[in-house]
Amino acid sequence: MLYDVAPDAPLRWRIAKALPPAPVLISSPYDPEARSSKKRETEWVGYKVHLTETCDADHPHVLTDVQTTPSTPPDHVMTGAIQAQLDAREVVPGAHVVDAGAVTAERLVQSQQAQIDLVGPTTPEPGWQAKAKEGFAASCFVLDWEAQQATCPQGKPSVRWRSTQNKQGHAVVTIHFAADDGRRCGSRSHCVSSPRERSLTIRDQEHAVALQAARHRQHTDVFKARYRSRAGVEGTIAQATRTSDLRRSRSIGMAKTRLLHLLIAASRNVMRLAAWFADPRHAQTRRSAFAKMAPVAT
Repeated sequence: MLYDVAPDAPLRWRIAKALPPAPVLISSPYDPEARSSKKRETEWVGYKVHLTETCDADHPHVLTDVQTTPSTPPDHVMTGAIQAQLDAREVVPGAHVVDAGAVTAERLVQSQQAQIDLVGPTTPEPGWQAKAKEGFAASCFVLDWEAQQATCPQGKPSVRWRSTQNKQGHAVVTIHFAADDGRRCGSRSHCVSSPRERSLTIRDQEHAVALQAARHRQHTDVFKARYRSRAGVEGTIAQATRTSDLRRSRSIGMAKTRLLHLLIAASRNVMRLAAWFADPRHAQTRRSAFAKMAPVAT
């Protein structure tokens, strides 16, 4: 039970809708900077830590950047900040291998401008057509950016092309097709599920091209082979959690929590360098007992 804003207001139960958004809601009386967050099935009150490490096969894998943030900002917000920090330290990577949450159209374009290859799964293409994998999604349409015209999979051209902004303030293009063409089309059920004409809303050319190329690349064998290196940072997180209790903050406030994260990263680097000088070979991933029971392929 909480007090209303006015000190003389009567007490009342506050429902979830009446609470402020998570970024400003004080979630713990012990740490006013800690915030409540949820990622898939995991819920916590505190902060986030973003670790960046090298992944060269012939060098020790050391941590090159540590970022501590409130728990509420999405991961992609930190992609540009991490790259800027790496640039300031003159350790800009040729390829930045990240989790799916760190890849957006903005981050792809930003990385290209910094001459960094951002490698990571993109968000799935929106729309029921793409989810069903049996309809005509936006990627099935041919776009002529110079002529400002789109052509549908059945060869019908668009009749209206307009540049605007979406709710997030991003530059987008809305494309409309003639209603008569849609009514006479034999493949209408693969395109729309309502009596309205087909329309598309896509990002501006620079972002749309970058996002489409990334979505296409992530299904290639080259991408899958390259993305395997990201498993290294998952191992680093597990190692830091087991040996240094990375997911627990021993102090109050983000500044002290960040100091703890920096100390943990520094200790990891010392241990890894010591192990590398003793034996400059990377250990192989341990096979589980269940995997060892599988018959050997011939």
